[in-house]
Amino acid sequence: MKPTTLEGVGSHGEAIYRGWVTPAGTEVGASFPAIDMQNDSGVDLLEGDVVIVLDDGTIARTSTVVDDRPTGICIDDIDDGDSGPVQFLGPVDLVHVTSAVTGGNFGRTSTSPGVVEEVTDPAGAFVYFTSDGLKPEGFVLAPSASSPGGGSSSSGGGMVPYYIPVDETFTVPLYKQGLFSEPIEVDGGLVVNGLLLGVD
Repeated sequence: MKPTTLEGVGSHGEAIYRGWVTPAGTEVGASFPAIDMQNDSGVDLLEGDVVIVLDDGTIARTSTVVDDRPTGICIDDIDDGDSGPVQFLGPVDLVHVTSAVTGGNFGRTSTSPGVVEEVTDPAGAFVYFTSDGLKPEGFVLAPSASSPGGGSSSSGGGMVPYYIPVDETFTVPLYKQGLFSEPIEVDGGLVVNGLLLGVD
């Protein structure tokens, strides 16, 4: 496996330590549970579709380039009116893409609903391709200050950091929700005008 350039990861060794990638020659790895989300979008969603979390907590495909809402990938088909698994962090077996991609590059939301476009710059990206082709595998990236929810550099974006340093403030805007699964270490400020939801 080649060294990774995942944003926020200092080295391939750190990615192994955190359990994001499996060390060569072992079968040990971390588990990244998907979150069951409700599809009330009016269309059936397919495995590999890129979805965003709407203000009401349901999911839908997006056709906004660099959408700043929480962004994930369906890991199974989800019929309209039903709920199903969405991966917001970790490996996925299929990513719907606009054209053949190269492993080691990044992907961001595109103008094609539910589809990712390949980019070489991680700014605005929410997925890292781990294989080549028209049906690549990928790794959904954790949001960062420069790419909240796989989107632009707007403050908040519905995603929550695991650490807020001194002299920084993270705000969950009114009518938005932040999803988190790890404790948040706050040395700076955390302002919640919307909802801050812990998930298992």
